[in-house]
Amino acid sequence: MRNKKVFFVIASIFSIFVLAGAAFAANTANINVTSEPVRAGASCDKSGGITITFDRDTVLTDGDQITMDLTLNVTLCTDIDIVISNADTAAYADLENLVDIEDVGWDEINSDIGGPVVLTDAVAPFSSSVGGGVYFHIYGIEGQARVTIDVIGENPGASFTVGPDSEDNLAITLLAQNTNADYVGEEGIFVDSDNDGVYDESALLANNTMCIDVSNPAFTGDTVRGNFDSRSDKFTFLPSNPQIAHIAPALGIGFDACKDREPGHIELGDRITQGSDTCDAFDNEASYPGNGFCLDHVNNNMIIAASSPFDMAEYAVTMEILVNGQSGDNGVYWSSQLPLSEGYGTKDDACDATNANGAALGAATYELANRSAATPEAPHSDDCDVEADGRAVVMNIAACDLNLAAQDDFLWFNLPALNYDIDDVQEGDVVTVEITINKVPCGQLFTGIWEIGTFGCQAPGVSNTILFPYFTNMEAAESYWDGIAIVNLGSTDGTATLTIYEADGDVATMDVNVSANSSYVNLLSAMISGMTLTTSVDGTLGNARVYIRVAADFNVDGFAMMANSDTGESMGYLPRLMY
Repeated sequence: MRNKKVFFVIASIFSIFVLAGAAFAANTANINVTSEPVRAGASCDKSGGITITFDRDTVLTDGDQITMDLTLNVTLCTDIDIVISNADTAAYADLENLVDIEDVGWDEINSDIGGPVVLTDAVAPFSSSVGGGVYFHIYGIEGQARVTIDVIGENPGASFTVGPDSEDNLAITLLAQNTNADYVGEEGIFVDSDNDGVYDESALLANNTMCIDVSNPAFTGDTVRGNFDSRSDKFTFLPSNPQIAHIAPALGIGFDACKDREPGHIELGDRITQGSDTCDAFDNEASYPGNGFCLDHVNNNMIIAASSPFDMAEYAVTMEILVNGQSGDNGVYWSSQLPLSEGYGTKDDACDATNANGAALGAATYELANRSAATPEAPHSDDCDVEADGRAVVMNIAACDLNLAAQDDFLWFNLPALNYDIDDVQEGDVVTVEITINKVPCGQLFTGIWEIGTFGCQAPGVSNTILFPYFTNMEAAESYWDGIAIVNLGSTDGTATLTIYEADGDVATMDVNVSANSSYVNLLSAMISGMTLTTSVDGTLGNARVYIRVAADFNVDGFAMMANSDTGESMGYLPRLMY
C-alpha cells in the first residue's frame, strides 16, 4: 500500500513537469497584450498591441491561420490589412543568425480574403530551405469582430521552422501603433496603399493599430478580450483570451462659453474710389477696436471643455468656414496666421487667454472649396479682394498633442484672423467655424459649430441686444422679488432670447415673444420653469445673483425692478445698450 502511494506521488510530480514543458513546446504561442483604456460608449477608440511569440521548433506552414475574436458586441471600427515580413537589416542580428535571409521575388499568393496578395522583392520572407519562406497577412473588416492572421508561403507548401538554438524564438508584434516592430526594420510592415493588390509600401501608424467600437448598448462589460484560435487547433495559445482593452469613464465634451464673450458684428468695409479700400480682417479672439469687429465684440474665445482630463494622445483637427451655415466659397477665408492652442486646468484660466497665449499646432494645410490646395493670404488691412488661390475655407491641422498637459480639461483655440472678399458677402451674413477633432488614429472626439459674428454694424439709435447687469437672484427669497420688462419698439411682432448668467457658473436660456409696440413683463421667479440650463456648474437656477443678456430680432429696450416687500426698499434701472 505504501509503495502505491509513493508511485502516485512520483507520477503526479512527473505530470507537473510534463505540463510545464508543454508551455515551452513546439506550436505554442505566447500572447502578450497591452490593455488600453477605451472610453465607455466610444464608437471608435484604440485597443492594445499584441505580441505573439512562437516557441522553438514551431513550424509555420503556408495555409496556417490564426483568428482572434473580440468580446461579444464589440467590433472593429476601421479596416485592418497589413503584411509582416522579415526585412533584411543588420539592425536585427539575432534573427539573421536564426534564419537564412534571401532576397526572393515572388508572384501571386492566394489568401483567405478572396483575392491575391502580391509582394515585391523588397518584402523579404521568413526564409527556410523547405519550399521557400513565409509571410504573415493580418486583416479585419470594419463592423466585424474578427482579426485573421494568415501564414502565406512563398511557394505552395513553404514553411519556416523556429530555431534551431534553444534560446531562439520568433516574436511578431502587430497592431501596436508602430511601423518598426521588434523583429524587423522599418520595411517590415507593408500595406497596399493604392488597392492594386501589391503590398509594397511601408505601413503608417494608423495601418498598424486596432480600433474598436464599444458603443453597442448590448455590451456592458468592463474589459474587452481577444479570443485566439487556429485552424485545426494547431497552436496552443497562452493565454487564449488576453485582455486587449479596459473601459474608462465616458468623456463628455462641448463648447464652454466665457461670460461676457459673445460673437459680435463684423465691420462691413467698402470700396473707396480714391485711396485704399477698407476691408479689415477680423480676429475671433481680439477685442475692439482695430480687429475688424464692431463695438459689440469682446474676446470671443473658443473653449472646449471635457468632463475629465483629455487623454494624452495625438489629435488631428479640421476647421471649415461656413457662411449662413453653408460650406463652399462664400466670401470668407482663412488668413496665413498660424492657429494656436493651449490646455488649461480651469475655465477661468482658459477664458483669460489672449492672443499672446498658446503655442503653434501641428503643420496646417489649407483647401479651397473644391478641396484643392490653397495658399492663404496675410490678414488684410485695406484689401477688399482675395485672390483665387488664397480663398482657403478648410484648414487641416496635422496630428499633434494640442499642447495639452496632464489633467487639462479645458482646451483653448486661438483661430487665425479671417479675410473676406467684399464682392461675395453682404450685411446680415453670419460667419461660423465648424471644428472637428479626431483622436489619432481612432475615432472622432468632438465636432461643433462656433459662431464668429454677423456682417454689418447696427445703425445708430437701434439696438438689438441689451444687458441687465444685476438682479439679486431669480427665486423669491428673503422677501426680495426681481422683475424684468422687455419692450418691442418695432412695428412687427418679434422674439427675444434671454441668456441668464448666474454668479455660481450656471448658464440658461429662454425665448419670449413680444408683440409689436408692446412689452413683456414678468417676475424672474415665474420664468425659471421655462429656462433651459445650457452650462451646469452648481446645477440649480435661482440661487445666486444673476445678470441677463437679451438679444432680439427687433429694436429692443427694457427696464429692471427689484424690491423688498418687508421693508419697502426698491430700485430699478434701464439696461445697457450693447448693439
